[in-house]
Amino acid sequence: MSRLRVAVTGAGGRVGSALAASLAVHAEFEVVAIVRNALAASLLGPLDAEIRVGSVTDPAASRAALAGCDAVLNCALAKGWPATARRQNEAILRNIAAAPGVRRVVHFSSVAVYGMCADPRVSTFERPRPDSSYGVDKLREEHLAARLFGARRIRNYVVRLGHVYGPSQWVSRDVLERVRDPAFALPFGGENPSNAVSIVAVAAAVRGLLCGDQPSGVRNLFDSPQSSWRTLYDLHTRLLARPPAGSLAEAESLALRERYYAAARHPLRGLARGALGALGSANFVALAQSEAFRYLAHGPLLLLPAPVGAALNRAYVRRKARSALAQGAPPSRALPSALMCAPAVPGPCFPTLDSRAAAAAMAEELGAWLRGLWSYRWDVSALGRAERGAGTRPMAVAGSR
Repeated sequence: MSRLRVAVTGAGGRVGSALAASLAVHAEFEVVAIVRNALAASLLGPLDAEIRVGSVTDPAASRAALAGCDAVLNCALAKGWPATARRQNEAILRNIAAAPGVRRVVHFSSVAVYGMCADPRVSTFERPRPDSSYGVDKLREEHLAARLFGARRIRNYVVRLGHVYGPSQWVSRDVLERVRDPAFALPFGGENPSNAVSIVAVAAAVRGLLCGDQPSGVRNLFDSPQSSWRTLYDLHTRLLARPPAGSLAEAESLALRERYYAAARHPLRGLARGALGALGSANFVALAQSEAFRYLAHGPLLLLPAPVGAALNRAYVRRKARSALAQGAPPSRALPSALMCAPAVPGPCFPTLDSRAAAAAMAEELGAWLRGLWSYRWDVSALGRAERGAGTRPMAVAGSR
């Protein structure tokens, strides 16, 4: 029986690298890991796969990168200035659809298409209502993917991916940072469904989609059965041997959720409050990072000429880096608390393995990774010395916090 040659675009990312490694250990797959540059390739570590360096946003480079592949697992995500990122992400889909040998595609969307604090009264599976620039673009890509792959009769699966946790994954890092604060409390006591999914469950679902006979379509993907935020946090604190996270009172939780619902309905109000706060603290980076600003500014920013956008983006990145250094911490993307107030995401799900079995399978690796991160602290003074040419390389040093 011939092996299925699977290209993993975005194989240098957190999810892409984990899925490439997971597929590579199964005899039925021949993995082709596609990364943007040699640095990303070197960071993949030992991997029983062919590694191809090239851009899947460029038609010619994409043809070479995808040559001979039967299926594509699209984990690639271009970032940066809105207009540039949108063009690149759409180009990736067009180039995958144009690859002559590809007959099956798994494309990752996001549950962000439903909104940060998804209100089931207005956001449904059939008519999701994103309230973030990321969600808007992900929904746009879903429609483009269905059109392109459908026209080529390529079997395709659009996966509205939940919040991924596990070793090296963003949600697990966010949990670790939050439980450092003894004052942190989970809304609704953490009993709300998390709409999260372990990286082990993602890998299992992907294997099923690559080998199975499911019809093309859009589905959600999160833990089965659903994990609550309490289950998720308790898994991490238990592996860290830390006390469980606290619980926010019911009345406070309800009030918090209603504020998030109102902010989604009236983004201009949220932007006005953010602008006033930024003016008072002169923290314009915080304003630019707010979801209300990104959502409302997304459309107008797409209209700016490319050179103007590139210049503004460079200025923003410099300002963001200086702000992070002044605060004595690395730049971070905190998981919005709105997600912890949201109900279960609507709609059907792709099948995967039992969430309890998935958690058990990765417990040892996740525990080792969490304990390693817990023992490190950000050393701004070392970074400052390195910037002044003192020759100091490390930016993180061992030590308890």
